[in-house]
Amino acid sequence: MKKASITIYLSLMLVLIVSVISASIVSVKVQAGRSRVANSVDQAMFSLFAQYDRDLLSKYDVFFIDGAVGSGNMQIGSIYDRFTGAMGYILEPNKGNVFGGKNLLDLSLTEGAITGYTLATDVNGGIYASQAVEYMKETAGIQGISLLLGKYGQAADHTEIQTAQGSSLQELSGGTSYADIEAQSAEAVRADAEEAAERAEAGIYEPTEAEARAEAVPDDFVNPLPFIDELRSRALLDLVTGGSENISDKSLDGASLAGSRGYERGVGVIDVPEGIGTFESHLIFDEYIMTHFGCYTAPDADGPLSYQTEYILQGKGTDRENIEAMVTKLLAVREAANIVFLYSNAVRSEELTAASAAIAALLFIPFAEPVIKAILAAGWAFCESVVDVRALLAGKRVPLMKSDANWQVSLAGIPELLTEGGLDMTAGDVGDGMSYQDYLRVMLAIADGQTQITRTLDLVEQNIRAAGRPNFRIDCCMEALTVQVSVRSERRVTLTEEQTVRYRDFAKS
Repeated sequence: MKKASITIYLSLMLVLIVSVISASIVSVKVQAGRSRVANSVDQAMFSLFAQYDRDLLSKYDVFFIDGAVGSGNMQIGSIYDRFTGAMGYILEPNKGNVFGGKNLLDLSLTEGAITGYTLATDVNGGIYASQAVEYMKETAGIQGISLLLGKYGQAADHTEIQTAQGSSLQELSGGTSYADIEAQSAEAVRADAEEAAERAEAGIYEPTEAEARAEAVPDDFVNPLPFIDELRSRALLDLVTGGSENISDKSLDGASLAGSRGYERGVGVIDVPEGIGTFESHLIFDEYIMTHFGCYTAPDADGPLSYQTEYILQGKGTDRENIEAMVTKLLAVREAANIVFLYSNAVRSEELTAASAAIAALLFIPFAEPVIKAILAAGWAFCESVVDVRALLAGKRVPLMKSDANWQVSLAGIPELLTEGGLDMTAGDVGDGMSYQDYLRVMLAIADGQTQITRTLDLVEQNIRAAGRPNFRIDCCMEALTVQVSVRSERRVTLTEEQTVRYRDFAKS
C-alpha cells in the first residue's frame, strides 16, 4: 500500500511538472512568436518601401510607392499582397525552401488590412511638396538656404514695390493715347491756321504764338512717339525672340492632367506635413522647380512641354502660349521698374520734360505737355523693357533696377529700334544683373504657392507618362502606410500588430 501511494504521488507530480513545462514551452513559443510577428511586420514594411518608384526618385528626388502598380487605378489589394508575401518569409522560414525544414514556431496569418495610407496629392499636394522641400534643404544646406532667402526674398519684395509704383506712374496719362494726342493736334493746327488767316487779313504777317513755339524746336529733334506706337503694334513675341520659328510648338492635353480629373484620396491621412505654408518653404519649393523643370533658356527636351517652369507660372496648354504670357508679364515688371527710374533720375526726368515740351510745341498743343510727358515716359520705358526682355531671353543679364550706366535706349535712338538688327545692337549684358532664370525665381516667389504645387504635379505625371509609362498616376503614389495584421500563434493565441511607416521617417533617420 505504501509503495502504491508513492507511485500515485510521483505520477501526479510528474503530470504537474509536465504540465508546467508544457505551459512554459507554449508561453515561450507565444512570446517568441510575438517577437517574430513584430519583426515580420517590420521587415515586410522595409521590403515594401524598398519598392519605391525609380522614375520619381531619379527624375524628381522623391520617394513614393506606385500604388497603381502600373495599372492606372489604385491597387490596394496588390500592395497588401506584396506586404504579406514579404511577411510570410519571416513567419515561415522554410517558405520556398526546396529541401523542406521545420518551423519551431506555429504562426499563421489569419487576417489583416491596410488601414491607412497617404498619397502624394493629399493635402492639396502638400505631401509631395513637403518631400521636395526636405530634399532641397538636405542638398542646399543651411548656408545655401540663407543665401536663397536673402537674394530672392528681397528681389521679390522689391519687384512688388516697383510694380505698384510703376502702375501709379503709368496712370498719369489718364488713359490718353498718342492717337488722342494726334486728334487734339489736328484740331489745334486747324484753329491756328484760321487764326493765321485772320491775322493775314488784318495785315499781320508775324507767326502765331503756336508757330513761334514750333519754330523754336531744334531742327534735328525727332518726335519718338510715332516710332513707339509702331513698335507697340508689332507682335511682342517676335520682338523679344527674333521670330516664331524659335518657339517650341509642344502642347499638353488639358483633359488628361491630374488636376483636371480629380485626385484619388488617401485613407486616414497620416501625420500631415507642413507643405509650403511658410515663405521660406515657398522659396525652397520654387528652387526645387527651377532645378527639376525646364524653361525657355534651358528647355526640357523629352517632356510634353519644353518650357515647363513657364507652364507652372502661367498654366497654358502650349509652350507658345506660356512663353507669350511669361514675356507679357516680364515686360510689365520691367516697364514698372524702368518708368520708376525715368521719373526718379534727375537727368532722365529733365530729358523727358524737354522732349515732351518740344513735342507739345510741334503738335501745337502746349496745354497737353503733362499728358505727353506721361505717354512719352511710358513709351520710353516700354522700349527699354523690350530690349531688356530680348536680352534676358538671349541668355544675358539685366539689373532689377537701372542706373545711368546701364540704361540702354536713348530718346534719340528709339527710331533705330525699328531698323533691322536695331534691337540686338542695343541689348547689352550686365554681368552683375539678373538672368532670365533669376527673374523666373522672382516670379515664382510672388505667385500663388498652391497653384504651383498643382501644376508641378501635373508635369511630374505627364513627364513620366511621356517616358514610357502611359498609365502612371501621381495621385496613386503612396508616401505613408498603416498596416494591421492578426496572426494565430500555436493555434491558441491571436497576436495583433499594427505599424505605420512614412518615407519621411527614413529621411530623418
